Amino acid sequence: MLPIGLAHGIRLTRDVAAGSVVTEDDVDLDPNRLAVRIRREMCSRFGGQNDGTDLHVQR
Repeated sequence: MLPIGLAHGIRLTRDVAAGSVVTEDDVDLDPNRLAVRIRREMCSRFGGQNDGTDLHVQR
């Protein structure tokens, strides 16, 4: 699932059916954007993945 914080101003790279979840694989993310860099750092530190899967937080 594409985090809402990464969704502003992005371009879809392929069609996504209505009602489907948009993932990082469906969009063209700029790796130089601060939000993208922070997301990728969070995923690497806390066990999430950069392939569009959610970062799961245990409470």
